Amino acid sequence: MTRATIVLLLLAIFFFSSSSSQCHDRDKKALLAFKDSFLSTSLDDTWLESTDCCSWDGHVLCDKDTGRVYYLQFSNDKFSPGVRVSLNGSIPASVGNLSALEVLMFSDLPALVGPIPPQLTELKKLLTLSIIRTGVSGPVPPFLSKLSSLRKLDLGGNSLSGAIPPSLGSLTRLSYIGLYDNRLTAGPSRPPSTAN
Repeated sequence: MTRATIVLLLLAIFFFSSSSSQCHDRDKKALLAFKDSFLSTSLDDTWLESTDCCSWDGHVLCDKDTGRVYYLQFSNDKFSPGVRVSLNGSIPASVGNLSALEVLMFSDLPALVGPIPPQLTELKKLLTLSIIRTGVSGPVPPFLSKLSSLRKLDLGGNSLSGAIPPSLGSLTRLSYIGLYDNRLTAGPSRPPSTAN
């Protein structure tokens, strides 16, 4: 082999060994089902089966070694970083299939409606759940207390109603809880603890 061939071969090996992992197949299927469950969305032109979901519009971040989706953000706030998006419908159950998810954020999406789905309890690694300034309604679900890794829970600016479930007090790692600007009628007799 010539010296140039060896150099090219070494460069090719380096390039392919250092490139990031592609989106995990299970996560890609979950995200496509997520997109398809909305009545309408601005994701139709960019979230394509033929492309790597780790490169989809800045809403999705993947672990560079495993290709698992760990960050998912949707916002229509003009001041928010990333691409603005519109979603019309409710939070799909398929989000529960993103088992490596650590951050899930929805903001400034008034056409995102309905209750918070119980499938969120499948997200055992979730650290941040932020659903703010949307049309999400119903009670603050007691099942959120099953998200034992949760550190930030922000449900402000929605149409949530009823009492704050006392079970949220069992979230011992929680350092922030935001329930402002909702239709909550009463809280627990003792507010949820947010101390570590």
